[in-house]
Amino acid sequence: MGDVIYISEMRKGGNRMQAQKSLTEEAILQLAKVVLFFANSSSMRLYKTKLNKLLFYTKFLYFKKFQGSLFAGDFICDHYGPVLDDLDLYLDILRKNNIIDTIFTDYGTIVVPKVKLNESVYSSKEMSVLRSVLNKFDSYTSREISDYSHRESLWCNTKIKETINLERAIELNEL
Repeated sequence: MGDVIYISEMRKGGNRMQAQKSLTEEAILQLAKVVLFFANSSSMRLYKTKLNKLLFYTKFLYFKKFQGSLFAGDFICDHYGPVLDDLDLYLDILRKNNIIDTIFTDYGTIVVPKVKLNESVYSSKEMSVLRSVLNKFDSYTSREISDYSHRESLWCNTKIKETINLERAIELNEL
């Protein structure tokens, strides 16, 4: 893993984020903060499947508590639970910008941090939600968190491949 950096360092010089499609640099940086928090804080390997669920719980818990969106992107109802629609695109951008690495295994894709952000880049609201989600799910395997997400009415009451409306965050089970 690389050195501890500040988010402003990711914006300047050769590390400037390379945005693609309609994704803004700010949207990529905000998601990078969340991905890096979990990638650096998880006590076990962070598989992409588990990351998807951690992102889901983070986004919906943040909205439930603070009526705001922590990062861009929609979650869709998929066969293995809620998934961030553009996660592969985001991860590819983060990998190309040397923020994370991805390791492909027989069991799935592992997300590995290449940098660690200084905690000052996170607001107190962000940290409270990130820590709540981590405290609840850190010991869960990808399968266990997927199974847990299947008990959410947000997933059960949404058709496969449909967007899960963020306004329904109030339905989120307590963590």
